[in-house]
Amino acid sequence: MHIYRMKRESDILIGGGGVVGSTLALALAQADFSVTLIDSAPPSTSAQSRFDGRAYALNPASCTLLSTLGMRRLLAECGQPISSVVVSEGQTARQTGRNPLRIAQDDLEQENLGMVVEDHDLRHGLEEKLAATGKIRRKHLETIVDHEREGMAIRAFTDSGQVHTAGLLVASDGRTGRIAKQAGIDRLTKPYRQSAVVCSVEHEIPHEGVARQFFLPTGPFAILPLRKNHSSVIWTDTEANSRSYETLDDAEFLQLLHFRFDGIYGSLALDGPRLNWRLSMSVAERMAADRFALVGDAAHGIHPLAGQGLNLGFKDVAALIDVLVAARRRGEDFGSETVLERYHVWRRFDVVSMAAAVDGFNQLFSNSNPLLKLVRAGGLRAAADLPTLRRAFAREAAGLTGSVPSLLAGSTP
Repeated sequence: MHIYRMKRESDILIGGGGVVGSTLALALAQADFSVTLIDSAPPSTSAQSRFDGRAYALNPASCTLLSTLGMRRLLAECGQPISSVVVSEGQTARQTGRNPLRIAQDDLEQENLGMVVEDHDLRHGLEEKLAATGKIRRKHLETIVDHEREGMAIRAFTDSGQVHTAGLLVASDGRTGRIAKQAGIDRLTKPYRQSAVVCSVEHEIPHEGVARQFFLPTGPFAILPLRKNHSSVIWTDTEANSRSYETLDDAEFLQLLHFRFDGIYGSLALDGPRLNWRLSMSVAERMAADRFALVGDAAHGIHPLAGQGLNLGFKDVAALIDVLVAARRRGEDFGSETVLERYHVWRRFDVVSMAAAVDGFNQLFSNSNPLLKLVRAGGLRAAADLPTLRRAFAREAAGLTGSVPSLLAGSTP
């Protein structure tokens, strides 16, 4: 008997229950698709999801998506609005150069420039929403190890010996996940020989919602505002330097942070652990195939200097929802290669363009070449002095350019 004659377990099977996979599951359920979510992690609880220093800078479009999916209260209670962004060159946060780039709310004509949300708050909020829908089958402590297509269905096999069938399999298992490789989709990868040290600090002087990023010759140093006089630090440096920071105790590492902050927020105290992430660019050659699609880091991993990683993943979610809903309305087989090619075409250019732009920025700023330093200074000065250029830059970062999917625009498809 062929699979397509068998009863499907669900319309759509998602492999990977992280932030992007969980958001996709929620959006699909609200669009009346039946969903099975395969998650290698155990069920999380509020107690398990303590703050580990990770936070996301959500652009306005991503905030709109979460609000449309019913998470407005989470953003209001847990998110820190970004009032302005300051981008500059210098050794410290106070050394902003002659013409730092400052982006304010007026440049977007919006209430704020986005929100910073801690990872554990976002994950816990998604857990609550998924449980409340009652429409999503959750399979914890399982990993998809293989899959096969037959007819109008796809069958996935997990490491626990379970078999799941659906009309479409979506991989959301990260850039090192196996599902895309099993589907024969290769990745373009580029190591940066940089690592990002991530941590959170508490400070005595309020940040007033300002997000800061200044470029050192070895990589950018970003300070993202969190709630209640806390900030998230993303310090990109060479792999050798980052490894040396791991050998320091908290007091020694705090001395380095005090130098970089340069007194802008007064005294500092570490709040939680320090994490160290090796950085690389990794982009899948295709976003979709027959019965198969990629979202989030499973499709693309870019340098964190622009803070666009999760925002790209949310745009994947919104675009895929639009494509699937439109296909169902037309009576099409939503898992067919013809339908999923529309998703690939829609997202591929945006993903490649963003990856290339961020890669170019990193090469331009993460060096001490005197000629490139002049180019950098001229570019920042032009963006700072020309309102039209500054606003165009702000709208691109806010996710408000190009063809905007329904959920990012505040409506349901």
